[in-house]
Amino acid sequence: MTWWRTGASLLVALAVALSTPRSEARAARPGVASFELVPGVVVDPESRILFAMNPQRGIDAVEVASGDLRWSTTLAAKPLLVHDGRLVAQADGAATPGTLSVVVLKVGARLATSLLTARIPLPDGITASVDDALGESFRATASALGADALVAWSYSAYAISGAAPGAKTSGRNVGERLRLELTTGRVLPPGPDAAPPGPWPTPAGVAHLVESGGLASPLWLSGRIFAAFRDPAGTALMRWDGPSGEPLPDVSLFGEGVAFRYASADGRHLLGSKLIDAAGPTWLWRVHSIETGELVAESRRSSPAAPFFISGSVLVYSSPPDSREVAGQRVYGAPMLHAVHVRSGDRLWDRALRDTAYRGLYPPSARAQDRVDPTRVAGDES
Repeated sequence: MTWWRTGASLLVALAVALSTPRSEARAARPGVASFELVPGVVVDPESRILFAMNPQRGIDAVEVASGDLRWSTTLAAKPLLVHDGRLVAQADGAATPGTLSVVVLKVGARLATSLLTARIPLPDGITASVDDALGESFRATASALGADALVAWSYSAYAISGAAPGAKTSGRNVGERLRLELTTGRVLPPGPDAAPPGPWPTPAGVAHLVESGGLASPLWLSGRIFAAFRDPAGTALMRWDGPSGEPLPDVSLFGEGVAFRYASADGRHLLGSKLIDAAGPTWLWRVHSIETGELVAESRRSSPAAPFFISGSVLVYSSPPDSREVAGQRVYGAPMLHAVHVRSGDRLWDRALRDTAYRGLYPPSARAQDRVDPTRVAGDES
């Protein structure tokens, strides 16, 4: 297992200004729109197809159950959203500084066809590159907004030099949110409904607990159930009925040394784990349903947690690149997707992703221990 640490002096930190009010639940609404597993991997729960950046700089459509490739396209580079039969994706703008090109594709069974391309002007000096550069990072995201898409972009740049770690460096952080009409390609201001509410308002008592810090976790909304942990250990899950706001009995989840780690990418499940063999290492994963508390998956992996989701009998999770020294140089593999059976843990399929992290040289006077991999903490490859 490798825990990737973030060095403030070298990592480009990117924050999209789309913060959710603390009293608003993180909702899982399968069938309404897609969700993002990690940047560059978008899952459509209705069709059970995921769309992923591939190492060839295009997009693959992959069946979640089998791992089979439905189609591959180079019409765009990074999937952002699936909505109403359309894939909204970012074209790689490395060759066209000053423009963010958003491609809308019609998703077919065996191919994707381009419907339109919206070109969004960017401020001077900004390139909508999918790949990070030394000290620069551009990110685009999209979410459903009625029949349209809310597209957000953000850019960060920091001066990278041989200054001592911790020394102040100049930087630039800018971003924007826009409404994209998926039928016409028109780009408009986001409008007052840019943050549409969930299917039910957060019950008043629950909102008070959130605002007062009375919950030990984020507030989730899965199906018709609001839920949050009562204790930091993640052993007691408090629940409320969405339509009525009435409290439901607590559900006991983790215990016996199993600690809560992540909610699933679609907000439907909770992952806990414990170390069962330090030599491996081997971690026991247990995944519970937020709605019912039922144990739905159990598996042994070589890391404590990873971004994940469950579709039917398949648990899909991501892992960062592995690396090794070759002739004195650090060589990186590809980020990966892995799929295992929810009960047996048997491997079903694996797929390589495009690595967008900066892997080039740093100023020679920067300390070796500060030259960190910017991939966030994630899973394993087994």
